[in-house]
Amino acid sequence: MYLTEELDRFVAKKTASGRYENASEVLRAGLRVLEQQERLYEARLARLREALEEGERSGIAKGDPFARVRGSLRSSRRR
Repeated sequence: MYLTEELDRFVAKKTASGRYENASEVLRAGLRVLEQQERLYEARLARLREALEEGERSGIAKGDPFARVRGSLRSSRRR
């Protein structure tokens, strides 16, 4: 595996700190974080897709939805 000089220095620094015994441990820790981020991303994407589908199923809004939003904002400012 090829690492840039910057990443190679980072790995060396982490192993020198004693927190990780070797480069493999540093890389495994990084991959675990990446895996967790990917799971979160996929979960968020799934929620967004569900919301889009729900919006499409709800149909076209009747009346002026922007007027309702403006009215809601006005009433919340008065509080």
